[in-house]
Amino acid sequence: MPQTQQLDKSCLWLLLDGLSANYLAPFGTNWMETPSLNRLVAESQTIEQATADSIDLPTGIASFLSGIHSTGVSGHPQQHQLRALLGRAAIERLLITDDVSSVRQANSLTEWDEVIEIDMNPSVNAAESIDQTHLAACFAQVMNELPRRAAPYFCVVLLSSLSKIWDAPYAMREKYVEEDDPLPPQDVIPIVAQFAAGEADPDELLGISRAYAAQIELLDQCLGVLWNELQQLGLLDNMLFGLTATRGYPLGEHGTVGHRRGLVHAEATRVPLIVRIPNSEMASARHHALAQPSFALPTVMDWFEINGMESEVCFRESLWGVLNQLSSPSTKYLALFDDAAQAIWTRYWMLADSAGVKKLYVKPDDRWEVNDVGDRRRDVVKLLSDLLNQCRQCMAENRSVDDLQLADELLTEIV
Repeated sequence: MPQTQQLDKSCLWLLLDGLSANYLAPFGTNWMETPSLNRLVAESQTIEQATADSIDLPTGIASFLSGIHSTGVSGHPQQHQLRALLGRAAIERLLITDDVSSVRQANSLTEWDEVIEIDMNPSVNAAESIDQTHLAACFAQVMNELPRRAAPYFCVVLLSSLSKIWDAPYAMREKYVEEDDPLPPQDVIPIVAQFAAGEADPDELLGISRAYAAQIELLDQCLGVLWNELQQLGLLDNMLFGLTATRGYPLGEHGTVGHRRGLVHAEATRVPLIVRIPNSEMASARHHALAQPSFALPTVMDWFEINGMESEVCFRESLWGVLNQLSSPSTKYLALFDDAAQAIWTRYWMLADSAGVKKLYVKPDDRWEVNDVGDRRRDVVKLLSDLLNQCRQCMAENRSVDDLQLADELLTEIV
């Protein structure tokens, strides 16, 4: 890839809470319209198996902004690498967010040279037009700020409104209604509910999914306007552009609508991870590497050609080698630890352990995690359970997890 001088470079990263990869067309959904996201994927590189670091929003934010696994980020002596390394290189750090309180809880407000807060005042009614929506106001703020900035800068746009305000015009919900379908709800504040097995009303869940689809379409249109503006101004020429999410958004797949601690299934944890490197010959490539949002900061450091991220137990791997040389990542598994549950992923397996109840799924085939094969592969359940315990112990003792060995059964494609 042709290199540019560091002072000519910039980076814009969208970090969106509640953006579930399972509901995006580039990740397999065929009933929602996301042409702008499709175009972004065509010009970028996509990590197919990206998983949230945490299902707690402030913890996920701290993990993303530090490049440290969520288990070890709180109180870590190197938590403020973003400020230390980018500040030392005289790279401006700009945060645009509609959720300052979560950034404050993440102990990450001091990372920035400037924080621009966007008020989040939910209306009781859907907007009459797209330009009256909260997301449109957020993206307008981004378009107002970036042309006034001189490289080098690192701008993160952190929005949690996708989990909190569904104010897309109601007609955008109705367009997804087919004959004999019930009308979607009119709620602007997303419904949060939990159902026992078999008790959820399919019509109610269908309506909620259509309301979420309208919000995704709204996001897509805002993204398209932003992309066209950046392109016309020539800002994309030397800009690393990234998009990921802190966590997904459950819509009733396993009995939960909305965020809930202890839910580690794909609707809550599978996230998009898309990176565009300007002038890359590998545009549109899709990688089966395992990654989490906390891999982003080491990748940004490589883009700015900054060294210094400590190679300690909790620091994550940069995706730079994967994105530029198709090198094989050293990460063989991903883990997530929550107060009420834990989970572990390899390329071919996912084990969910909720309060001691363990369920095993084949990956990536079982996209929605509905077919528990644990009774048939107790050997794999045991191997993954042991690996989870070893990983948790290593992190608690600040020891490296890189030396943990994975059995062949965990690394071999299932036939």
